Amino acid sequence: MVAGAERHYLDAIGLAADRLLGTAATCHGHGCATRQIKVIKDCHPVPEDARLEAAATAFELARAATADDLVPGA
Repeated sequence: MVAGAERHYLDAIGLAADRLLGTAATCHGHGCATRQIKVIKDCHPVPEDARLEAAATAFELARAATADDLVPGA
């Protein structure tokens, strides 16, 4: 999903790379290379510290957003 979001916002829409911020979590052994969005690898169903860090980062990004920012899923 992260790679798709990057293709949409950076390539299709032409959003400046410095305007695309985010974090995502996935299981160890999964994921792909990303350009802007940080991917944190963790285990499931019991979260490790990395997943808790990803959640805290996502909340901080959402908290810092202004009326000029798009916060998908909010």
